[in-house]
Amino acid sequence: MRLSICSIILGVQNVVSRSTDKDKLFGEKAKHERLKAGKSRREVAGYMDISQQQLEKYETAENRISAGKLVEIAAALKINILQVVPLEFLDLENVDNMAIHLWTKLSYQNKKTAISVLREMAK
Repeated sequence: MRLSICSIILGVQNVVSRSTDKDKLFGEKAKHERLKAGKSRREVAGYMDISQQQLEKYETAENRISAGKLVEIAAALKINILQVVPLEFLDLENVDNMAIHLWTKLSYQNKKTAISVLREMAK
């Protein structure tokens, strides 16, 4: 039987990593972004090379989502990784975080306009 590091440290064999309320927020946000992008579970799961059932378990927090899987979800949806991070976890007092958060809300045309403005400001 293979033992995890947790089970070795705690001296138990059946340590279960349970999902938390934070995991639920990540799952809900991932699902929201998937639906907003018009992607099916099949499409996203296929890109990630996992089953549709596994993706559903991530979205419902039945299973925890690793950081690597969040990156894969963002890549499958062709969005910035911060778009799958719930706002509750972003320090929006940090100017860089706020800029990235606001950027993800802009339409393509507004992004082009913002870039023009930023170019002028950076001169």
